[in-house]
Amino acid sequence: MTGVRSGVIPIGVGLGAEITQINQVDYHLALRVPRHQIEARIRAELTVLGKKFKTKGFRQGKVPFEILRKKFGVKVTRNVCRDVITEESRRVLNSRDDLEIVGGPRVVEQKFALEGGDDLRALVQFAVEPPFELSSGSVGPVTRFVKSFSESDIDAEIEARLHAKASFSEAKETDVVSENDRVTVDLVPLNAKGVPAGAWQHGAKLLLGDSRLPEDLRTSLLSRKLGEVYATSISASGADGVYQIVIRAIEKWELPALSVLLGASSEADYRETVLQELKQSWARRSDAALRKKMVDKFVKLHDFLLPEALFEEKLDHLVGEEIRRWQGDDEFDEEAARKRNREKAEQMARWQIVKRRLVREEKLQATSKDLENEYRKIAGPDATKEEAEGDFDRQPEFRRRVAETVEERRVLAAIQSRFEIVEKNRDDVFRSSNR
Repeated sequence: MTGVRSGVIPIGVGLGAEITQINQVDYHLALRVPRHQIEARIRAELTVLGKKFKTKGFRQGKVPFEILRKKFGVKVTRNVCRDVITEESRRVLNSRDDLEIVGGPRVVEQKFALEGGDDLRALVQFAVEPPFELSSGSVGPVTRFVKSFSESDIDAEIEARLHAKASFSEAKETDVVSENDRVTVDLVPLNAKGVPAGAWQHGAKLLLGDSRLPEDLRTSLLSRKLGEVYATSISASGADGVYQIVIRAIEKWELPALSVLLGASSEADYRETVLQELKQSWARRSDAALRKKMVDKFVKLHDFLLPEALFEEKLDHLVGEEIRRWQGDDEFDEEAARKRNREKAEQMARWQIVKRRLVREEKLQATSKDLENEYRKIAGPDATKEEAEGDFDRQPEFRRRVAETVEERRVLAAIQSRFEIVEKNRDDVFRSSNR
């Protein structure tokens, strides 16, 4: 790794920054921004707010500055400090061509008070790419599951589609859940102590007649009453565990005739359509599972020191997603969320580092020609070259996402070339494992 300078780096009049190396991959950036610059930004933000704000005794745009400061000062100060720290961090780091930055900037500490005379001080964490050798040889075999669909599989799918089109009527208060009802529930996973340990899923509609519904869940719902709250174990792929369930609604159903699905098609033609859709759905899921296996195995071939800044960045993202989905009555347990997401965050961080190296060393970057081709696909055959490229090039974020999509395809192809893909019939494997 290139040596790292440590010391005061001028980044503007009165501004200063100092970079300190913590270990092989993690760094701290200490920032100091003069108070008068922060106060100027705060005043400007409050002035903009004041043009639209009105309160008792004052017309819109005529509210005294001190009232605005008292009402909005704390929030505006927080936002201004966040923006300034981000801007100055990026300015400093963008000037360091000797650092291959992969994580951050992430604020570790921040000190600034609305009242007082101190400057803004912040400690920012960032990380650089760790040294390691990219694996180039054959990795070995990886299994891709295939599936043959029988007439009974088609029957089950048609039955599920009929269930989805069933008409329902609200049950009486005295009714209990019975076969083929539709039940609306709220559910949440519980920990070993019986306490909610995840995000609530509200308004989930469950068809008891759907053969794909986990049997233990279906059995637990039978004979339940409206408003009943209970806990039960559920065994389902990716969702094993104990859940608390609240019965919110019970609806009695009426199964429609097959003609509702057929439309103008014959039954034979419709069954063929269902078969092809089942095959396509299975192919998508099988391909996704294969990609995950290959990525996991390929990442494990590379042993390097994981940058803390990048790991924490991924963990912050995963926990933030849970917080946005949280609808529970209790306070969100962020500590528990961080614990259960640690393994996934580490995998995401390691994959980002390996993928970044793969793109660079094997020259998998998206070119302007690649983007042009992608734009034309999205814009459609009737769009002119100027229309397609002009519209999309004016959207930098969209351009970035398209480039990432192209690179992701190339990365996966590069990894797949290192594996021997062995196809196995999913049903045969399942039957063998249950003998």
